[in-house]
Amino acid sequence: MKYEVQPFGHRSDPAMPTIEVGKESIKLAVTTLVHSEGRVELEFHAQAVLPVDVAMRYRKLSEALVLVVNDIDQHDGFAVRTYNDFIRWADDRTVNLISPPALPLPPRGSLKSEGYRGGFVNGVVSFQTVPPVHRPSVFLYLVLENYVSNVVGLDLVANRAIEF
Repeated sequence: MKYEVQPFGHRSDPAMPTIEVGKESIKLAVTTLVHSEGRVELEFHAQAVLPVDVAMRYRKLSEALVLVVNDIDQHDGFAVRTYNDFIRWADDRTVNLISPPALPLPPRGSLKSEGYRGGFVNGVVSFQTVPPVHRPSVFLYLVLENYVSNVVGLDLVANRAIEF
């Protein structure tokens, strides 16, 4: 699936969803959704608050998250890291991982911790779609290791996002 991503932002925004620390790790909200002539454009905002031992494995937590988009009508999708690769730095900042997690990872990441560290990410993503059959027909979420956000479904007939 061909997609386009505008540069990601990593600052707090009034549209940013709120996280209940210790009960959820990543929360995603879609604030703008436009579906016209087979093209979807959406604006999303997310916040991540992870146990400090997990967050410290990354140089910049907000650039380590991965946005996953799944279009069930096309049986297609894509995943994109929330890292802005349009800037070329003298030192290689594409490698964000400082130390790998202990393997094997448990099915879900534990939210118990003595401390937490977080970050924000927002952006605009656009992609081509076929005429929707299902409602919702596109689903998206954010993931980091074995921490997964809520799922947001896109009803392209009504041009609305549905949070699961």
